[in-house]
Amino acid sequence: MSRGIPEGRDLTLDLARVTCVVLVVFVHVLFTGVGVAEDGSLLIERTVEKQPWFNAASWILNIMPLFFVVGRYAARAGWRSTLANSAAAIAVVSSRTRQPQRRL
Repeated sequence: MSRGIPEGRDLTLDLARVTCVVLVVFVHVLFTGVGVAEDGSLLIERTVEKQPWFNAASWILNIMPLFFVVGRYAARAGWRSTLANSAAAIAVVSSRTRQPQRRL
């Protein structure tokens, strides 16, 4: 089985998806502050939310809509590829349900 890049695959789309995931992980790391409280217990704070710029920045830099746009584009590209290969609907469903099993 060849592991090359399929013909017609948009690597820019893959880059956008990876960038989104990295940004989401980075922002979640920023959200959590772990320390020790005065009484010695574990203290978990969401320190970034206390910053005055946080509310405006969270609206402007919201990454989730980009996930939906990229996901829609990927689904559309996959559907067009399926139609171009004249695959039946049952073949598409069967292929999609087998994909997670192949990764295990």
